[in-house]
Amino acid sequence: MFVKPLWLLVDSLTLNVNKYYSFLMKSQDWSREELEEYQLTKLRELSNNFGLGIDSFEDLKSRPLTSKQDIPLQYTPRIRNYITHETSGSTGEPRRIYVPSEHWPRKEAVFMRCWSWLGWRGQPVLRLIAGKPSWPWYDRWRNVKILNYREVTPEHVNYVIQKRPFLIHGRGGGVRGTCEGVIKAGRADVLKDVGLVWLGESSEGHRQRLEPYVRGFYEGYGLAELAPVASPCEYNNMHINMECGVIESVDGEIVITDINNTAMPFIRYRTGDDGKIRDSDCPCGRQHPILYDVRGRRTDYYDGPEVKKPIHWWLVSPISHDYIDLVKAWRAEVFPKEGRIVIHFVFRDKEDFARLEPYRRWVEEQTGLRCEFQKQDSATKWKRDLVRVIT
Repeated sequence: MFVKPLWLLVDSLTLNVNKYYSFLMKSQDWSREELEEYQLTKLRELSNNFGLGIDSFEDLKSRPLTSKQDIPLQYTPRIRNYITHETSGSTGEPRRIYVPSEHWPRKEAVFMRCWSWLGWRGQPVLRLIAGKPSWPWYDRWRNVKILNYREVTPEHVNYVIQKRPFLIHGRGGGVRGTCEGVIKAGRADVLKDVGLVWLGESSEGHRQRLEPYVRGFYEGYGLAELAPVASPCEYNNMHINMECGVIESVDGEIVITDINNTAMPFIRYRTGDDGKIRDSDCPCGRQHPILYDVRGRRTDYYDGPEVKKPIHWWLVSPISHDYIDLVKAWRAEVFPKEGRIVIHFVFRDKEDFARLEPYRRWVEEQTGLRCEFQKQDSATKWKRDLVRVIT
């Protein structure tokens, strides 16, 4: 008699993760028509709140495309309960955005549904995130270990060796680093029981390296500023989460409309990533369309004797946090055999290498390589390649 009240209490403390999860477990069996009707209902609600004039999918597609440059620098959310977040800066253009307080629990529920598609029934999961866990007690209850992806530590490696998690889920660099740590520890054997859910960057080169070791290599797609766009199923197809947004492929580019952001609308938002969409023909039977041939941001991984610690995404991460007002695009080229790193910058207005000097010293301290800066006029040729290792 106490099970339901306890469940409701837990759900309220986690801002309704379980409520969203229960809904998603039902909607996963909806027909394409039912999913589209749900999307249209949410679109109309959003349109009414913000005066967008959208009453149909045709109305939506008649609106202009938007991008990070269209996100206002000063904005007041329309709702009281919201969370402030900053985009990743992987394109060189981070912006401050606002999402409803239920954004993160909804996101967590989408991830949990994905895990269930892959066979999760409460087995241990290692979840790699950028910050600290929101509900550590809840994570323990659902058997999820939360660790930071920015720097892989012995705790990451020991957890995998001791617990053999059903899944390692998170940003690609953290997933790669954790697996490499396990391999380096001489325990590659445990990875045969582990599935990987790769997010946040291109898996090019990384899949080929890790797939022979693991039980399964699955890839999802999303952006920091939006709910998960597409999640992998047991047949390794990325199904679009239609309950979260309307996804288009416009001239080969992935374009997203978030149907749940009642704080700050994202309408026909350009991602800068390429991808194609087709109707679902998946053996899993789910009618959510399939996103495929995705080409996103690429970061290499290197852990040779020349460097103090493995090189990947973290190398350029400080730029978007500390220098975004100074530079608008960047790329790192690592030459470990030559003992140097070259970081290319496209400045916004005035060139100011003196201000970047603390970052240069930090790179040298962290990597053990000499760091050089170079000014570029354009990033067109290398906008997808953020960290390249040249050996």
